[in-house]
Amino acid sequence: MNNDGHLDRITGTEGTGTDLGISFGGESGFAEPRTPGDLLGSSREGDEQVTAAVADFDGDGWLDLAIAAAAPVRGDDPVPPRVAELRLGPFSDRGAGQRTDELDLGTTSGLRVVDFDDDEHPDLASYYYDGDGVYGMGALLGGVEDGLSDQVERFSDFDFPGYNLGPRGPEGHLPPSASDRFHPACDT
Repeated sequence: MNNDGHLDRITGTEGTGTDLGISFGGESGFAEPRTPGDLLGSSREGDEQVTAAVADFDGDGWLDLAIAAAAPVRGDDPVPPRVAELRLGPFSDRGAGQRTDELDLGTTSGLRVVDFDDDEHPDLASYYYDGDGVYGMGALLGGVEDGLSDQVERFSDFDFPGYNLGPRGPEGHLPPSASDRFHPACDT
């Protein structure tokens, strides 16, 4: 992931981005896993939640880092995330990429690598708060030059009347992870 010639290990890819861990390899083996908070590149502000997902979204052969830092939902109005970025790889053990593109994710509390359009490029699903008690799921398609599409498909209570995604969290509302399809497990 960081182009230093050593294998790196990714764990926690099946979850919603809070359990992601990246152990960068070195001469003496793997370092302690770096969490989304470590990869943020700055200190967390207050009790914000940091979520991340890793895949080769732009198809250049390097893994990219999608990362978001947002305050928890309080009240009816969504609060824009402080960080919502795609950092194109290779990236450092502090999460700095070769180039950074802003993402339109909303008040995000979950990210997951998925495959919405059944092609060879990984896509990104986000679980977000839309305001007034409405939660939704966003879809960004991979494979474009900048990694993820600018066009964000969003699915919420307004798209499916009577079906509010609800505040119980992203786990049950995001599509299944497709991480294994886009970066298969290894034996090390």
